[in-house]
Amino acid sequence: KKEHAQDLLTIFSDICKVKFCHVNGHLEALKGRWCNVCKDDEKCIQKHGKPKSFQVGSNLSCRQHIRGHYDVDQERCAAQNVKENHHAIPCDVLRAQNEAMKQRKEGQRTLDGASRRHPNPGNFQETRS
Repeated sequence: KKEHAQDLLTIFSDICKVKFCHVNGHLEALKGRWCNVCKDDEKCIQKHGKPKSFQVGSNLSCRQHIRGHYDVDQERCAAQNVKENHHAIPCDVLRAQNEAMKQRKEGQRTLDGASRRHPNPGNFQETRS
């Protein structure tokens, strides 16, 4: 299973359990992944708090979070030779990639219409002399 999530590990930690203490004293235990980019960003921690950099969702929701760190993810995936998941690519970038792919494919042609169909010459009659 871990090989299917290699692209996640470029940005996120492995799955772990963390206990958060809320302002009212309530202790909450969560299972999820740390976003290492958000966790190391002091501005993000000051603005949103440390629990905001802990993702408890599925692989898909983590990949959607990666869209915000696409430049970092792209760089790390290339360095570690890991294929980027299409869910981790921002929609506008993905659309541009698909358009470029379509334009490249338009250069290839099929053999449809390459040969002409000749009209039926009709039946041959055998003549005996």
